[in-house]
Amino acid sequence: MDPMKALYEKLAHQVELSVQISPERLRIRPTDPTGFSIEVTFECDEWIAYCGDAGVHAHFDDPQGAFDFVMLALSPEFELFEVWEDGQYRYGGTGPRGTGKGFYKGLRQVRRFTNNLDPANSGFDLTVELIRVRESDGARAVLDRIPLAADDLQKVIPRAKRFFETADLPQKPDGLRILDDRGGELFSWRPESND
Repeated sequence: MDPMKALYEKLAHQVELSVQISPERLRIRPTDPTGFSIEVTFECDEWIAYCGDAGVHAHFDDPQGAFDFVMLALSPEFELFEVWEDGQYRYGGTGPRGTGKGFYKGLRQVRRFTNNLDPANSGFDLTVELIRVRESDGARAVLDRIPLAADDLQKVIPRAKRFFETADLPQKPDGLRILDDRGGELFSWRPESND
């Protein structure tokens, strides 16, 4: 599967996001007026995640790193700040909320933006694990972890089975598990179990 499409598939299964995709880039619109857009591109064998419209960005070697950054950037604990002086953008950065404090000097203005994609407000945190199972002793190896926010486990199960069917991994998974935010197993499935 195309890496940009794979990143889109992971994001499309998160809570309601406005995600646009083209062959060259993926763009997520802010979740509310105080938020900022996020754009991910794949250029020169690296992933670049841009936050906001002033050019603040981060580089990654693989799509998982970009995905992890995007999920962090969508959380309410993450902040984009831009420092403006005399109406001109000077520099910006990202980090935990409050990172941009302390820059009010002279004619400088700090603009802060925070997305509010908070799984606690939109359901509960779940993780879908795609696994391989060793038949001799039942030992499990996790091939992929997909974080989700949901308000109903029964709605997540069909999505998790779709992940299983469409996974583009070096090894084919034998089954899946759905875990709660503390790692407790809520659901386990293997194709031969037909549940």
